[in-house]
Amino acid sequence: VKELSGNKVASRLQVARLRAAWNQARTQVDSPAPSEAGAPAAAQTAQSGTCPKTGLETAGHSKGGSLNAAQVAHIGDNFKGGLHKPKWDPEGLHRPHKVGDKTYETGFHYLLEAHELGGKNKDGGFGGPLLQDPYGDEISQLCQTLVTEGQSDKTLCYNNFKDPCPQLTKRQVELCKGFDYGDKTLKLPCGPLPWPAGCPEPGYKPKTDPLNGRWITVSGGQKEFIKTAIASGMLGAAEAHKIVADTDHEQTGGMYLRINQRCDTCTVDASVAKYARAKRTWRSGHYFYEPLVSGGNLLGVWVLPEEYRKIGFFWEMDSGKCFRIERRAFERNGHMILRQSTEVAGKISFVFYAKVSHDPESAIIPVQSRDYTALAGHDNAPDNLGKPYPCTAKDLDYPVKRDTWLEQNKIEMEKQRNMVGSAFAHCCDDGFEAHDNDKGGPVNAAHVAALGKEHFEGGLHKPKFHEEGLHKPMQAGGKTYTTGFHYLLEAHELGGKNPDGGYGGPLCTDPYGEEVVSMVNNLLAMSELDKTLAFKNFTLPCPELTKAQVDQCKGFDYGDKTLKLPCGPLPWPAGTPPPDYVPKTNPLTGRWITVSGGQAAFIKEAVKSGMLGAAESKKILADTDHEKTGGMYLRINQFGNQCTVDASIAKYARAKRTWRSGHYFYEPLVSGGNLLGVWVLPEEYRKIGFFWEMNSGKCFRIERRAYPVGPYMVLRQSTEVAGKISFVFYVKVDNDPGSKPIPVQSRCYTGLAGVDNAPDNLGNPYPCTAKDLDYPKKRDTWLDTNKEAMEEQQGKVDVAFANVCEKGFEVGGDHKGGPLNGKQIEKFGDNFKNGLHQPTFHEEGLHKPMQAGGKTYESGFHYLLECHELGGKNADGGYGGPLCKDPYGPEVSALLEKLQQEAEADRTLCYNNFCDPNPELTPAQTAQCKGFDYGDKTKTLPCGPLPWPAGTPEPGNVPKTNPLHGRWITVTGGQSAFIKESIKAGMLGAAEANKIQADTDHEKTGGMYLRINQFGDTCTVDASVAKYARAKRTWRSGHYFYEPLVSGGNLLGVWVLPEEYRKIGFFWEMNSGKCFRLERRAFQAGAFTFLRQATEVAGKVSFIFYVKVSNDPESAPIPLQSRDYTALAGRNNVCTNLGKPYPCTAKDLDYPKKRDTWLDKNKDQMAVQEKLVGQTFKG
Repeated sequence: VKELSGNKVASRLQVARLRAAWNQARTQVDSPAPSEAGAPAAAQTAQSGTCPKTGLETAGHSKGGSLNAAQVAHIGDNFKGGLHKPKWDPEGLHRPHKVGDKTYETGFHYLLEAHELGGKNKDGGFGGPLLQDPYGDEISQLCQTLVTEGQSDKTLCYNNFKDPCPQLTKRQVELCKGFDYGDKTLKLPCGPLPWPAGCPEPGYKPKTDPLNGRWITVSGGQKEFIKTAIASGMLGAAEAHKIVADTDHEQTGGMYLRINQRCDTCTVDASVAKYARAKRTWRSGHYFYEPLVSGGNLLGVWVLPEEYRKIGFFWEMDSGKCFRIERRAFERNGHMILRQSTEVAGKISFVFYAKVSHDPESAIIPVQSRDYTALAGHDNAPDNLGKPYPCTAKDLDYPVKRDTWLEQNKIEMEKQRNMVGSAFAHCCDDGFEAHDNDKGGPVNAAHVAALGKEHFEGGLHKPKFHEEGLHKPMQAGGKTYTTGFHYLLEAHELGGKNPDGGYGGPLCTDPYGEEVVSMVNNLLAMSELDKTLAFKNFTLPCPELTKAQVDQCKGFDYGDKTLKLPCGPLPWPAGTPPPDYVPKTNPLTGRWITVSGGQAAFIKEAVKSGMLGAAESKKILADTDHEKTGGMYLRINQFGNQCTVDASIAKYARAKRTWRSGHYFYEPLVSGGNLLGVWVLPEEYRKIGFFWEMNSGKCFRIERRAYPVGPYMVLRQSTEVAGKISFVFYVKVDNDPGSKPIPVQSRCYTGLAGVDNAPDNLGNPYPCTAKDLDYPKKRDTWLDTNKEAMEEQQGKVDVAFANVCEKGFEVGGDHKGGPLNGKQIEKFGDNFKNGLHQPTFHEEGLHKPMQAGGKTYESGFHYLLECHELGGKNADGGYGGPLCKDPYGPEVSALLEKLQQEAEADRTLCYNNFCDPNPELTPAQTAQCKGFDYGDKTKTLPCGPLPWPAGTPEPGNVPKTNPLHGRWITVTGGQSAFIKESIKAGMLGAAEANKIQADTDHEKTGGMYLRINQFGDTCTVDASVAKYARAKRTWRSGHYFYEPLVSGGNLLGVWVLPEEYRKIGFFWEMNSGKCFRLERRAFQAGAFTFLRQATEVAGKVSFIFYVKVSNDPESAPIPLQSRDYTALAGRNNVCTNLGKPYPCTAKDLDYPKKRDTWLDKNKDQMAVQEKLVGQTFKG
């Protein structure tokens, strides 16, 4: 692996490279003498004979030296004709691999042992005369220094890898499919490969052969590099996934290079775990060819522009990717080091080798070039910037017509390719399988394109629903769907059809025909009478998490496989069978189509019970009753007690998963929810499972039973939810699932919270081990890749199904308390519409009496005082909660006196204790913004960018613990103290300030509140509708958001979270041009958690204290909407009011959303409101 990728440690997963048959070629070698200045070259030993069984040299020792028959005696059957051809299990490399008397856990583990063959010295170690211990402390410490130096080096090749790197188009890759790389007389059908821009010209001939010798990898290796290779799809997805498997937890030291350098020509021996042949000879500036163990094809070039440096690039022809490398040799602390810099997808990784011997201890073979093929017969082919590169499209070994090694091993290479392919699904760039049938087959790029490629990224289904929710129309693939639900109904059958676009297959040509329908109706009636179902006919008690346990798991990082569930181990449902049976016949393997039940019957019960969370269940229910939902499917690859299952992406965010009987696996849901589940295979034709929906704490139980009925194989699924059992029937249409397996990833450590033999819900220990099958893999990288999309998805789905009444507020809840809902606003009549508080004040102004819901208020102010606590109370109509029963009681009041005194003396407030100058807009700027359409997110402020107040902390910190999450009640200050200062300053505009003051001094104003849903650096906040026209908003740290005011004014603001327990903000009231600054700081005092708000207006600081009464905000988040483009007037890194640039990007987080639709709906009413409030306080 070194020669090409230089990865320090050959990835255990790379399928064994087949050893090359170079023995006959050696007899033709005419070795030039080494130069005088060079290190002693390897002696040209005479042929000592070839082993007839392995095809390898008979000379040599089993402990070390270049690859020979003695080294492979214990695995001799795997080498024939000089070729490494291991006999894998028919099901693939993930199965056990037996060689002689030894059985390896998997084929990958065998490869790890094979990959260092040929790298050791004759005594079996890695050292040599120049360096006895390449893995000692001295070299390890040196490597740390060298890595640091490498990362700061700006003299790397290809203009520090900034020159553009070419890759082949999809069309060019297709043209090369099936190309005969063994025929040296053929030209690439895609045309000449372009030289990467910046590739140095050949011509230099080294004088001292500094690369000559044996080199051992001492750092880097595949661990760092392959992660990047996988992310970019480099070497082809199958190859990349194969290589990654156990890289992190297996010692793969000893990857090596044996280099025979003769001026500008080198013969290089490297590990047979990746390259199918063990050595190759290349000449500077000329293409050479490498077959990969995976069956892939590599064409590459090395150029030697200086004495101690070589620069290369390599085309992986099956994917069309090009990756670039530099190797630089230098002396450090008496040792000769070779630093390899590899760039893949814009990221650079470093691998270091140490020279342990001047003697490579291996023989050279003749040069074989592939210039004619790679350059497609074109001399001076251009680079990717169109500049001609000096080259001749004629092979150095012309007129040799065939690559005889490839010819001899053609059958084996094809077999190898198929084996590797079946072991690991080959994915396209979007993370779906790489076939191109848009009619059927497993989910692939063609399906994605038809449904709208914009809704699929990184193997994740992330539909971009209408900004107002799933009940609105949406666009996908150029088509308009009536609602997002209708889109989902079409999406859910993706991947289930046969190649012709139908549901049938060889075993059942018409799963929806009369014969099958009649049979299923009979089966359904029989099922209702069956009393042999799992979990003692589902009569054993089913566990669920308590509300406290669900709360503990909120915000948990399900991507971190090293974390235990904070709620403790999930109990196994009583009656779960033990996981010790291993099926013999794999009866589940195949493609199954749902022929009854489907979503219609089952989801109705799921909705009633809240199973999977209300949002998820309501989403799926949508049009189930009046839309055909046939075609829900399963594609199952069963290997004994392990299965890879493809299922509908309308529910699960990823299309496939692999589980092993009795082990937890994890599933992210399209709704943003999190599922932890287990399947157990207690018999040949039966599997029993249970699934925890972590966001609701519900556990639901399932049994699937396969059996023949007439000429068909049927799979009956029995699902129990809330004590009711529903049945779904599948019929097997094909014994071939038509999709490929992927590696297993288990979540036993997390699900069992590190507890072995965790008990069931009746207290009986269940045989289990709290260690992941893929330990010590630390992250679910899929989840990491898609974290942001999952969070966004969760917000969208939650909001779409808040179940809104005709007035635009939530239906759920009670008139006594809870977040603002339809019941609470009933008494206010028509003052709430379209999600907006739009009170109808007296035509003369707010100081006059007003009517609302049949009640007459003394003035509009009195009405507002009653409104402002709406949405803040608990379910019983009080202000308290689990954390603080009585926020207005004596215990809290006593603490507040002390806290207020401490606050007055605090000199550590933000903005340099509010001493930094506070900006405000000039009258001219305010005038420019009059009449501005704040609903249009594509417009920039006419006054220019708003300056960041000097002293605003920079964004970047992402809180780990979400300390703001919960419901908070104001316990001091409230409006009374603060609003007086606001009035003096004219803050918020005189109208707004005077309106709020009204009866503040003689009316109780307790109950001002915050309901905060915090997710790292993003918060959804519910607050009083007496001031803000809408009840909630979502913001992200360091980004502008917009707030319309009840007064008709417009607010643009920013919150920044610089520390775990602190947020700092500023807010521009655009109608007055004022900017006011705030700090909120959370801390523990006594038995309570307080939030201290420090607000500065016109140079005066006032304090308000909130106490947290509940860790549950009891309200749902809504999608993020930012206004960076408008507020920053389209300019990046806008300055503070002291002229210092602030790191910011003038692009909305929800770009390309163009309108604040809420504002559009209420535009007329906002204008009336503004006029009315303004008239009230003229003069």
